[in-house]
Amino acid sequence: MGIDIKLDEEKLKKILKDSKPIFAIIDEIGGEMREPTGLNIEYYYTSLDKLSGCYTYLSPLYKKLAAVKTNNEVGKYVALRKASEDDEKKFVSTAADRESSHEVKDIRLVRNIVEGYLLATENSINTCKKHIGGYEKEHTVSK
Repeated sequence: MGIDIKLDEEKLKKILKDSKPIFAIIDEIGGEMREPTGLNIEYYYTSLDKLSGCYTYLSPLYKKLAAVKTNNEVGKYVALRKASEDDEKKFVSTAADRESSHEVKDIRLVRNIVEGYLLATENSINTCKKHIGGYEKEHTVSK
């Protein structure tokens, strides 16, 4: 028998609450990058470090949420299939798919929020690296 990990509404709210400071850092840096007036090389180095820390927090969290969502969804599907066999009723896969999907809707929402911030972090990291690389290339050539 597999491990049944349940993330109830309170646990999911706690994940989002605990992640708020990380989301705030990503939002702040993203806002600054949308209005890049006065940003210098030190800014990009500092932001890269902060974003790397955010990524380190978000990536394992995203993987855990994705795994729990998939496991719970498949577990619900299997339970519905078994219940139909026990009751000798016709099993309707499409209906079981929808019910299984609905079962994990809250986990999916939190997973998608975390995934969105993870993708924003990756994009901002790449932007910082691009600016740092351009700066280093410019200053290597000029020496």
